[in-house]
Amino acid sequence: MKKHLVYALSFTLATVMAGCGGLGTMIKKADSVTINVTPNPLEMHGDTVKVAINGKIPPKYFQKKVIVKATPVLKYKDGGSKELKSVTLKGEKADGDGQVIKKAEGGSFSYNDQVKYEAGMKNCDLVLKIDGAMGSKTQSFPERKIAEGTIVTPLLVKSDEKPMFGQHNYENMPPIVHLAKIYYQKNSSNVRSSELNGDQMDDFRDFVAKYVKEEGTFQSVSTVGWASPEGSADLNEKLSEKRATTATSSIKGQLAKKKVAPTAKEDFFKESNKAGDWDGFKKLLDNSDLDAKGEVMNIVKNDPNPNSRDKKIREVSSNYKMLEKEIFPQLRRSEVRVSVKKKEFTQDQLKDYVFSTMDTLNDTEILYAATLFDDNAKKLQIYQAFASKYPDDWRGPNNVGAILLLDGKVSEAETEFKKAKVLAAEESAVVNNMGIIARRGGDVAKAMELYKSVSKPGAETSYNLGICSIIIGDYAAANKYLGEACDFNAGLAKLLSGNTAGAVKAVDCSDDAKTGLGYYLKAIAAARNGNKDETLSNLKSAIQADAKFKTMAKEDLEFHKFFEDAGFQAL
Repeated sequence: MKKHLVYALSFTLATVMAGCGGLGTMIKKADSVTINVTPNPLEMHGDTVKVAINGKIPPKYFQKKVIVKATPVLKYKDGGSKELKSVTLKGEKADGDGQVIKKAEGGSFSYNDQVKYEAGMKNCDLVLKIDGAMGSKTQSFPERKIAEGTIVTPLLVKSDEKPMFGQHNYENMPPIVHLAKIYYQKNSSNVRSSELNGDQMDDFRDFVAKYVKEEGTFQSVSTVGWASPEGSADLNEKLSEKRATTATSSIKGQLAKKKVAPTAKEDFFKESNKAGDWDGFKKLLDNSDLDAKGEVMNIVKNDPNPNSRDKKIREVSSNYKMLEKEIFPQLRRSEVRVSVKKKEFTQDQLKDYVFSTMDTLNDTEILYAATLFDDNAKKLQIYQAFASKYPDDWRGPNNVGAILLLDGKVSEAETEFKKAKVLAAEESAVVNNMGIIARRGGDVAKAMELYKSVSKPGAETSYNLGICSIIIGDYAAANKYLGEACDFNAGLAKLLSGNTAGAVKAVDCSDDAKTGLGYYLKAIAAARNGNKDETLSNLKSAIQADAKFKTMAKEDLEFHKFFEDAGFQAL
């Protein structure tokens, strides 16, 4: 019985081999074909894994009537797979399309493909699946592992984009300026008592009293005299000059009553005059219901001579009395601007007042006070109060959003940034921060577009562009944007560019010098240099700082050369 079974089996094999002929010989000697994969292990850059295969076929191997289709397949350790494009090779006498390989000489082939990275590719094998045919007979070759995958070191990039805050400008805080207007009768420069006792001067006195009490420094008083444009140019020139003088004299008296002493500056009191106010006239005329308004406006625009201009207006306007009653009186005036430098509070006072008596502080002081706290919760409270007090100031919601972003509350931050965008869509900080939201939402291209459109980019925008450049695999750009910063991402960019020494230097001077992530990056740098001792030392430190790096290292093909090392296995 056994003898009959052996004979039957032998007959079957003989039949198969006769049918397959040279194809069976090729399968048997498949290992004689040299396959090199670059890189090996495979690497992910951007969102892509590239595969380059070079094969060398020895002489007398490839049978003349055989055609083979070779398909690289990424087989995931978790059970998934991804086929790449196929390549077809054929013998000299085989039918169909494909690269011809001569039997006598042998030959070679090159192959390139790329595939979008998927999570399963981190732990996978690249195998070659080959299907052969000779005439009507087909047979598959045994799968052949040709590479491992995948190094995914770019995924270590930290998503710690830097938001831009609306600036307080405290160091360059401008003086506070109050404007008061004094009105005159026609052709007069006398300051009437009704003006000195009117609302304009009441507001002026209140302003002065406030900053006398707060010990502000009065820096200057600037007075500009004006005349309404009717009448001769010479008359208006002299009249506006006298009005500036009488207004200054009246203001001096008011300041003296409040015991405000001028500074030693020679130009504390400054006077100037503008003669007839044609620009003011045009503005008031444009907003009036005057008959022949358009014709009067054409005269003003086209006649440069004030004297003839006034005459023509009298001739065409049937409502000249309306001009005399409603428009000209508003132009017979002096404008007085008083400039005060507010007394600076100490930092301790600012930190106290911003919570106890915020109304004591102006917008600049409130924003500056927020920077005096390290606690983000207090910063957030201040910025929220600022946003409530100054609802039209984009810095409120922008800065609220920036703190929320730093606290990891991306969705809430986005809501605030959108509020800021409504108020000031072109502000550099707003554009930068909307770029962060785009990137966190997965739209790297939109984020980079926004970052590059920032009108006044700062260190924050450059840093954020550096993160995007790492993500898309443009490491030269990443190094340009991140520069020589003492920062983990700067170190990562250098590592990915082949500068292992620069990577270690950047991490060692950063906040990540003693973190698990920092040690892990330094371990990768050491592994790339083939330094086992430094690799293991840094991995031990990384694992001590954070146990998750033990599992990461065991699966990370950056360390594949040490997988069989006893010291590595003992980590």
